Amino acid sequence: MRQPGGQSGFTLIELVVAVSLFTLVIGAALSLYQQGVLAWQRGEKGVDVQENLRLGLDRMSRELRTATALQAANGNLITFKTAYDNNKTVSYYYDAAKGQLMRKVNGGSNPLASCVTGLTFKYYNQYSNELPAPVSDPDEIGKITLVRITLEGKKGDLKPLKLTTSVRIRACE
Repeated sequence: MRQPGGQSGFTLIELVVAVSLFTLVIGAALSLYQQGVLAWQRGEKGVDVQENLRLGLDRMSRELRTATALQAANGNLITFKTAYDNNKTVSYYYDAAKGQLMRKVNGGSNPLASCVTGLTFKYYNQYSNELPAPVSDPDEIGKITLVRITLEGKKGDLKPLKLTTSVRIRACE
């Protein structure tokens, strides 16, 4: 602004108003940026959990589909003979201490999926009747034709995610 006496410049009040407006605009932009980063991180965690659960379910269902004989059928553990690799014995179970889905083959265990908070198996006979777990009678285990697998997972402060699939055991049809 032009002041009396021929000097040009801004008054103190104009500078204070300009700096205040600039601070408000920058503060709003940083707040939006922070919210965007937090949403991206939540989405990344959700994708990580979903991918882990999906990979675990895919591997379990593929192997279980080709099982030649079930050996153990509990609520959170399944053991069976595979149709390949010389009839190896494979078990799937949930390790709560590590938060992982585990795959055990002939005595050696390996993690299959992380971010896991629960694993449940339900067993059905050829008439689609649910068999109460654990199924311990060998005759009853031999009647299992369908297994419903539910895998639960969570990471951080996100809501728990649950994936379920049903597997028809081909050797038992």
